[in-house]
Amino acid sequence: MASPSEALIFPPPGGPEIVTVVNRTYSNAIAQQVILRSEAATPGQNYLKAEFFGPQQAGDTGGDTLSFSGFRAASVAREIRAEFPGQNIAMTANYFQNAYGAFSYAAGQGRGDDTCLYGWQDIRSPESMRQDFRNLGRIKVRLRLCQSGASVERLLAVMYNYTITGTYASPSWNPYGTPRAVDPNLGRPGSPVY
Repeated sequence: MASPSEALIFPPPGGPEIVTVVNRTYSNAIAQQVILRSEAATPGQNYLKAEFFGPQQAGDTGGDTLSFSGFRAASVAREIRAEFPGQNIAMTANYFQNAYGAFSYAAGQGRGDDTCLYGWQDIRSPESMRQDFRNLGRIKVRLRLCQSGASVERLLAVMYNYTITGTYASPSWNPYGTPRAVDPNLGRPGSPVY
């Protein structure tokens, strides 16, 4: 258990509120579940979960290895059924993009007037950038969120606006890839930047 200030991933400003943080270390990863406040009637815990795959230090690891299977619709469907047993939560056919890349979600009606959302995102630099031991590592993000009287768009704002603050102290760990070059118009008169 850890305090909310030790979270490696944060919901957007304004909430939902962090209640506590649960850490687990593996031989190849750190998994953190950020428990979010819930006032919903649907059973289960609201959370934002991040699994950071990267180089662990010998003293910081547990004995287990955290497996990472590539994204498969069937495996995400199993995750959704496990999180919302008996509820009608349907996957969207669309993908969206936040500051970390593409993500998707499933949403539906929970108990009472609850709206529930399950979001997923796997962050990894493109294969063309993972050469010469650069831009390695990956982050698996999951969001489970139910709120009474909320719209899907309101819940989806958490997936659009969460912030990752965790990292590894390794020059080769960079699941985001090489940043884009600065806009060539920056600093030129007559080219406002908003």
